[in-house]
Amino acid sequence: MAGLETVSGRPREIPLKWQVSTDEKVVGYAISRASDGDFEEVATVKGMENCEYVDQGGERRRGSSIGTLQDGTTYRYRVLAFNTAGARSEWSEPVEATTKVAPGIPVGLETTTNLPRAVRTTWRLNGEKDIREYVVESSADGRRFRECARVSADEAVLAATENGLRDNEAKFYRLKAVDSDTLESGWCEAVAGRTKPLPDAPAGLAFELTDEGAVVRWSAAPQPDITGYKVWRKGLLSAQELGRAERTEYTVGPAELGKGLTLQVSALDADGLESERSEPLEIKLPR
Repeated sequence: MAGLETVSGRPREIPLKWQVSTDEKVVGYAISRASDGDFEEVATVKGMENCEYVDQGGERRRGSSIGTLQDGTTYRYRVLAFNTAGARSEWSEPVEATTKVAPGIPVGLETTTNLPRAVRTTWRLNGEKDIREYVVESSADGRRFRECARVSADEAVLAATENGLRDNEAKFYRLKAVDSDTLESGWCEAVAGRTKPLPDAPAGLAFELTDEGAVVRWSAAPQPDITGYKVWRKGLLSAQELGRAERTEYTVGPAELGKGLTLQVSALDADGLESERSEPLEIKLPR
């Protein structure tokens, strides 16, 4: 046998072709393959004129359009001819071919810690020219992951945002690349992200009685993006918003003050997140 040729760079398969046998009694060909060890016969092609074969490594996985050979692996092949009597020729000289290399693991994964009820992930473009998409998964514990996004490699910015999370919720994220032949990279190392926490509740509430009513003051919430405060009238079972303040003081007028009341204050940030209400401050008028 002579003229055996192979093609490298195909996804999980290797095409082979060879010259037609000059023996008119030949009715087919046998193909053997080796990777690290000895050759093993893997296929039979019937018909003297049938001189091509695509080795896909056996039966395809369910739902897969490609073979089962290993990615980026070099295989050696030989071919022989056999006739109607079962007699076989000598094996051809071995020829090598290498399957397509899977995409590299994505790098540069970064996550946010300051978005309200969402985490945004970004990463760098893979070096391969035929990357089709990236698959992003998230996990609450760093072990059990679920898919949360698929991002086309054609996007101008490689990013994904998981919304609908809780305040100050920690999540872990990882991603892999998928190329045009559906070959997948390994998963990158998981990176932790977190949603924006609520502002701290105001503290240090105190009041001073004046001719205009009661001036309530408190310590500013430490977050840099605080935009204001809500003042609440606390009841037995619920609280009612009494007013708002841009600074850390609020004046309760005589009509609102009545014979006295209990107040609480909450902080608001630039994203509309609201802190827990402060410890109650009871305002009592002197008799």
